[in-house]
Amino acid sequence: MTHLRARALGLVASVTIVLLLAAAPAALIAIGAAPWNVDLARAGRLLGAPDDGRLAMGVVAVIAWLAWAAMAVSLATEILARLRGVRAPHLPGLTVPQEAAGRLVAVATLLFVAVPAVTPLLTPPPAHGV
Repeated sequence: MTHLRARALGLVASVTIVLLLAAAPAALIAIGAAPWNVDLARAGRLLGAPDDGRLAMGVVAVIAWLAWAAMAVSLATEILARLRGVRAPHLPGLTVPQEAAGRLVAVATLLFVAVPAVTPLLTPPPAHGV
């Protein structure tokens, strides 16, 4: 893998992490799926009312926020472990998102790896004409 390709992959992974942590909640809030808009009394009435799609959208919103929280916890765990130089602890019930987060963080570190300059230790003697 070339240095440029490794850096590009690291950049893509870093941008993906930022999008997962910041853009996903922003998008959920923008579509009106903010967790502070939940009214449990209204949710109970929706169960007995004719279906107009609001209940399904509410369920989808709850699942989306739970998935985001699981990924955010997994990413935070993996990033902190990487910064400390230790293995991340296993999070029970979060195996799948933690594995994905671990791979994403590992690829993102390629952006920040210092590439050593290659210099010859011994230079060849100059050629002399006879």
